[in-house]
Amino acid sequence: MECRRLMIIETNYDAECFPKYANDLHNCPSRSSEQTWLQVSTIALQTIYTVECCLRACVEQRHYVWNTWNQIDLWTAIFGWIGLGMSSMNLNVLRTTIRVLRLLRVGRLVISVPELYILLSGLTTSFKPILFGSIMLVSVILVWSIIVVELIHPLNSQTTFDNCPRCSNGFKSVYSAALTLFSQIVAGDSWGSISIPLAEERWWVGALLFVILMTISLGVMNLILAVIVEKAAEARENDQERKTKLQDEERQKEMLASGLFGQAL
Repeated sequence: MECRRLMIIETNYDAECFPKYANDLHNCPSRSSEQTWLQVSTIALQTIYTVECCLRACVEQRHYVWNTWNQIDLWTAIFGWIGLGMSSMNLNVLRTTIRVLRLLRVGRLVISVPELYILLSGLTTSFKPILFGSIMLVSVILVWSIIVVELIHPLNSQTTFDNCPRCSNGFKSVYSAALTLFSQIVAGDSWGSISIPLAEERWWVGALLFVILMTISLGVMNLILAVIVEKAAEARENDQERKTKLQDEERQKEMLASGLFGQAL
């Protein structure tokens, strides 16, 4: 938890360098690498993590490297020292990546709480549906963007919009149309600014926009949500099976121990 707080503080300090020192980050006085107390605290925590890894390696010996969490802790400590060594360099992307990797240690805390473990398991199981669902969503939006550029842009470019400078160019290209559809349907923003005036001009525009809304919102997005919920439910069922298996193993051990104790008597 302390490591996460320090990372938040580091990020806030680095953000204060913009926009004044955007082109000269090395001379920014508020940069995280210039905060002595922050560097000392980070080094102290890194030392504790490194000592912990060494002690665990001494105890577990050859079994140490086969434990997944031991590997995560070891690489987190290594990346942490690399990040400290790069704190004086202007390699923001790489430093940020290493900083985020240090959050992997929080996973040990997450799995210790059953409810958080179930949520994390459901989230990791849903990654694949989310990825392919996003690809499907983008593909559908691009197809509709091509259609609306061909059909709606000629009318849209001649329509006057009050207090909306972008509206007349909302469908001037496939990229602009995709941004407009995503903003209106997926993000739920500014539907009335451009769609309602166009629908009032031509009835068929309202019908077309209605079909687009039904296809993307009620069709693709709800389908993606249904698959994600199904995968999360499967993860919960698998977790329940794992718990049942562990309980059976504990029961067998207790029965075996009771049998040996009875024979000893």
